[in-house]
Amino acid sequence: MNKEEREKEYDFLVFGGFYRIKGLDVLMDACRILRGKGISYRLGVVGYPDTWRFLDENYPDLHRQICRLEPSENVSDFYNGASVFISASRRECFSYAVLEALYMEKAAIVSRIPGNDWAVGYPSVTAFPCEDAAALADAMERQLAEPKSPAVCRSVSEEVQKRYSAQIWAERIKEIYFGT
Repeated sequence: MNKEEREKEYDFLVFGGFYRIKGLDVLMDACRILRGKGISYRLGVVGYPDTWRFLDENYPDLHRQICRLEPSENVSDFYNGASVFISASRRECFSYAVLEALYMEKAAIVSRIPGNDWAVGYPSVTAFPCEDAAALADAMERQLAEPKSPAVCRSVSEEVQKRYSAQIWAERIKEIYFGT
């Protein structure tokens, strides 16, 4: 069974450690909006004990929509279990998680912050204004109704591989250090 045929465990995936910086509250508020509209979805949250405490204290009403995921070295399993990756971060330098998601042929919904600017032009990426839960909920609803096509996600993955491969990175570092 290839990754396109695999039954998804959750519609959306987020890494929820450092939940304040990662905007987990913004995402949970968006999830409440979706639930209020009667929209069915599952959210995979990779987190830590602090993440679970935060969710239990502030969002106990969303318990049924959340799939709690413990950190693992095999992050590809998280991506393969999801349809869409979400980065609701308030700040990032360069999101490797977004890069990994795009490489793994996932659509992404990202907050419009300087650290995500590099990803916004890709056709499998939807951006929303930082800290705007209503705009995030709209993006999530649109993604559920009209998912990005596998062909679009595959072409983005290929472009990401060309632009951000380890070989390209090494060549750029050599250029910086040696001016070649």
